[in-house]
Amino acid sequence: RSSDLGPALALVYLICGLFSFFILRALGELVLHRPSSGSFVSYAREFLGEKAAYVAGWMYFINWAMTGIVDITAVALYMHYWGAFGGVPQWVFALAALTIVGTMNMIGVKWFAEMEFWFALIKVLAIVTFLVVGTV
Repeated sequence: RSSDLGPALALVYLICGLFSFFILRALGELVLHRPSSGSFVSYAREFLGEKAAYVAGWMYFINWAMTGIVDITAVALYMHYWGAFGGVPQWVFALAALTIVGTMNMIGVKWFAEMEFWFALIKVLAIVTFLVVGTV
């Protein structure tokens, strides 16, 4: 149960955040030392070779392709399970979520950035709320 975790949950978030900070800090130093017009795949190509760059690029693509599919499936499952829409097929919710995400990606950069800001703020507030509830 998450209520039994208490402060350990905050400690885990702190440790993971610290690791993420150091990894991105190292990537930032690498970018300053050796600027490249490519992504991190270009650094894998330069330091580890063509095969490592190939694997890194495809793994990154597969990661985000699967993440999108999993998120849309999760939306459909949650709406079907928790909502008052038990009689509606799950594929309807999945199609609606896909349409919303597709529409958001086709609007202008200014509006997309504004939506990203608010969604990120909601996500941070949700994490803080879960940490507070888990501690209490």
